[in-house]
Order: sequence, then structure tokens, then C-alpha cells
Amino acid sequence: MYADWPAESESNVTYLRFISGSHRHDPQLAELIGELASQSEEFAALWCRQRVSNCIEGTKLFDHPVVGELELMYQSADLQDGNILKFYHAEPDSPHEAALQMLMVDLDSVHHR
Repeated sequence: MYADWPAESESNVTYLRFISGSHRHDPQLAELIGELASQSEEFAALWCRQRVSNCIEGTKLFDHPVVGELELMYQSADLQDGNILKFYHAEPDSPHEAALQMLMVDLDSVHHR
């Protein structure tokens, strides 16, 4: 669903590298990184660049199967239990906000059937 896969994949790998720094002794994370590196040349190349980024906020461009191009801004919040909560929202009064509204109407109609 990502409209710009190269940028999105690089962003996710730099964020995974950021997380791995604070979870150095997590065997499941180490196993995941090893599995990704051995099964994906793209991941291995991105991981070897050693770029680190904490993706606290930014913009993501999606290619949604129902509404088409959807640009959403996001912000992250670290929770006390170690989880991360991401908030996604569209620019007010934009076509992207209208697309989100349309998706919410679709979801609401599914729940009331």
C-alpha cells in the first residue's frame, strides 16, 4: 500500500536500527533482523548502510485500494509499557481528509449490517 516503497522501506529499516540499539539483548529482535538480512537483499543493503532514525513524526503516502492516493501525517508516542502508539491524520480540509471520511463511512456501514 505504500506509494513510495523505496523511501518507506529505508525509513522502516533506519527505525528498526534505532530500536535495536535500545533492545540489544532481545533475542527475538536479533533473530528477526538476521532472518530479514538473510532472506532480503534489499533489507541487507539498507541495514549495512547503518543509518539510524527515530521516526517520531512525518508523512506517509499510501496507495489505498478504495480511495487511491492518501497522504497522512503521523506522530508517535512512547507508552510506559514499552509499546509505541502512532497517530495518523490528514491535513484538515484536504482531499486526503475527505478520503479518510469516506473510509470511515464505509467502516461504519459494515458495522451496522
